Amino acid sequence: MNHDQEHQNRGNLPDVSCRPPSIPAALGTELYPLKDLDLDLSSDLPPAIQMRVQSLTRRGNEADNYYNNKHPDWKIFREEHGHRQRYCKICSEFANKKRSGLVVVNHTHISSLQFRISAHSDRWGEYFCPTCKAGFHSFKPGTRYPILISSSTLHQWQGIQSENNYPGDDFHIDQLTIPGAKIWELEFAFLAEYSHLYRPCDIHLVTGLNNLLAGQNADQVMTEIASFRSAVLDMNNHSSFAVSTLPMPPCM
Repeated sequence: MNHDQEHQNRGNLPDVSCRPPSIPAALGTELYPLKDLDLDLSSDLPPAIQMRVQSLTRRGNEADNYYNNKHPDWKIFREEHGHRQRYCKICSEFANKKRSGLVVVNHTHISSLQFRISAHSDRWGEYFCPTCKAGFHSFKPGTRYPILISSSTLHQWQGIQSENNYPGDDFHIDQLTIPGAKIWELEFAFLAEYSHLYRPCDIHLVTGLNNLLAGQNADQVMTEIASFRSAVLDMNNHSSFAVSTLPMPPCM
């Protein structure tokens, strides 16, 4: 082999300067059917580049939908009240039929969606997800949104992974948790983030203790759960909604 042939062959070697793109962990499941991968194998663009475009498009659409969902006066409202401790930029700047005006909301609001739309992307259009086993994956982990919604019951339930050796979730699940929140407040927070998205959601709700501590009875709790379920299915009737009993029922 002469020098020119050796140089040409080296040029055809794969780029090993960084990790290869990842395959979505949920691919082939109901969360991401193979038919929805949507790759054009006849295109001049390699599949990895097509998936990069899809990933970044998803992030852009999520960000646009989130900001379009805010109250028209949210910027003015934030200028006036954003200095307050634990000011929630999500719940304070959204309004709907149940809360027609803007109200300052002070709480801790953990959101996978907010983390994702502001995350840095690498050369493959992927971001580091702190809750997933895969670590880096696409901004488009599936065609449905599985979402764990909880108050303090499952707030940051994975703990410190470096200490407990939890490897991370096998496939991506969005998390929305607000310590101290009642069911209606979690419904409001969910709508503030996701109500402009057209894709179906699979909700797993783990909460209710704060409603009981506030003196609500079973009928009142069930009414709030039913309201939340209706809101989810009204967005997309292909969504699903499940509620867990409290892991440790309180002695009250």
